Amino acid sequence: MCATAKGARLNNMVPVPRVPKTNGEIPSFDEAFSDHRRLLDKLVLYGLVELTVNGDDNCQFWALSDQFYRTPEHRRFVRQQVVNQGFGGDADGRREVHGLGGVVDADVRRGEAAACHLPLAPQHTGKQSIRHPEHER
Repeated sequence: MCATAKGARLNNMVPVPRVPKTNGEIPSFDEAFSDHRRLLDKLVLYGLVELTVNGDDNCQFWALSDQFYRTPEHRRFVRQQVVNQGFGGDADGRREVHGLGGVVDADVRRGEAAACHLPLAPQHTGKQSIRHPEHER
């Protein structure tokens, strides 16, 4: 599948309005639970479910690639599309990314330091991801 076809599949999804959340202090249990509940609600909206997997801090992109293209091999493309949508638009491709360690000046064209700060999961532990129910094995 060519990159154009992959991009078209991602671009045809109906976007879900989101409120960006800047990471700061480690959230309280109640706040983390609320964030996790909000993530689960978004997954249900797209017909997805949460699945516990062994992660390498990119497991969300592995899972999204598996759902969209039935293989995790397109994870880098999926990650780049998410980065482009979430952080793109600067002429030089650099943005300030706010995270637990403060503000990071990141080259988002390469995904540098950006994926760890994307608001896809509440308090990412590297163990949770998402997967489409029909792909359960």
